[in-house]
Amino acid sequence: MKRALILIVLLLMSMPTFAQVNIVTPTPEPSDTTFEPAPQYATELTFLMVAVPRANVRTAPNLITGRVTTIAKLGERYNIVEQRDSEADGTWFLIEIGGDTGWIFGDIVLLANPDGIIEGDDTEASLARTNELAEYINSTVGVRAALRIRRAPSLDSEIIAIIPYGDRAYPIGRNSLNSWILVDYGGVLGWASVFGVVPPPTINLFALPVVR
Repeated sequence: MKRALILIVLLLMSMPTFAQVNIVTPTPEPSDTTFEPAPQYATELTFLMVAVPRANVRTAPNLITGRVTTIAKLGERYNIVEQRDSEADGTWFLIEIGGDTGWIFGDIVLLANPDGIIEGDDTEASLARTNELAEYINSTVGVRAALRIRRAPSLDSEIIAIIPYGDRAYPIGRNSLNSWILVDYGGVLGWASVFGVVPPPTINLFALPVVR
């Protein structure tokens, strides 16, 4: 019996001790291929337009308890009823849709507040502003995260600009391998990884002219 107790004590003493390790998640740097939620382009708000092909509208401003009730579509305009900001869940907007209201995630919409627009205002000026926003969405690409723009279509090429998450750029062409897109970002022409951009349904990246 005494020998068995000694063996147990020795086994316990030989077991490794596990220390608690604090894991620190690094802040992501601008990338060529990092995937993130679709972009936003925000100003002061009165109405919003969806910046992705389809967006879930939920019963609550979060992804856990918010049940999907309908779908908001790219380019359609929705009046904003309320904004809700949460450190845990991010920014959500309560919108009018289909005679009802629902919550939509703030990172997948474009926000606007044209001068003089009020709820239900369909004046020529407000409709022109809506059309302007829709045209902007349909002719530009968003970025999945802060995206590096390079001088040539190669990861070894010089970085000449960075498109911040939330900004958009005009696509000009593509390389022959369909792996890089030539974009115009504020007058700067450079190459962006095709995996880092978010095109609207109106733009087929692989139908752009090949640039050599």
